[in-house]
Amino acid sequence: MFRTWNIRGGFTIKELELIENLKQRNINIAVITETKKKLRGTKDLKNYTLIYSGVEQTQRAVGGVGILIDEKWKRKIESYVYINERIVIVRFKIDRGHLCVIGLYAPEEGRREDTEIFYEELQKQVNKYNKTDHMLILGDLNARVGNVPIVNIVGAFGEITLNENGKTLRDIATFNQLKITNTFFRKKDINILGMQGAQAQ
Repeated sequence: MFRTWNIRGGFTIKELELIENLKQRNINIAVITETKKKLRGTKDLKNYTLIYSGVEQTQRAVGGVGILIDEKWKRKIESYVYINERIVIVRFKIDRGHLCVIGLYAPEEGRREDTEIFYEELQKQVNKYNKTDHMLILGDLNARVGNVPIVNIVGAFGEITLNENGKTLRDIATFNQLKITNTFFRKKDINILGMQGAQAQ
């Protein structure tokens, strides 16, 4: 099972609580956002391994994204790459080929220039992976995509609100034929979005 979680900073304080929560819910892979954890690296946390990416040590602690992976999936890791404080990628070897998990923390609404840079980098990374890979894009996209359906892309269970970040997300999802999965079912955390490629369905 997969999950996304915006922890809004204070990751060190929340480590044990977070790991216990994931374990109780049988979550295999979780993308955590707004960690405010600096630098890049890996860290073993009980039954999970964290692969994280943040700002440089000399910068103010902002953003930050990581992927928590349980022991079962840790054995399937083929590679991982730190892009920046908003994007981290892990590629797994699975029975049906490869699964690429891209963890994201997008800029807040209204930061147009940052958003353009973010999505340009995301598109560059999506283009790098084999079209035969299964792909999951998980994280906090700070987007409200509305509830006007796009066939196989956007379902009818999004929020009524459509913001500028949401419009951008709808565009990039359509261009790459990625399904915005949480618009296809009723849920509580509608601001936390996930996308999957057609081959991952």
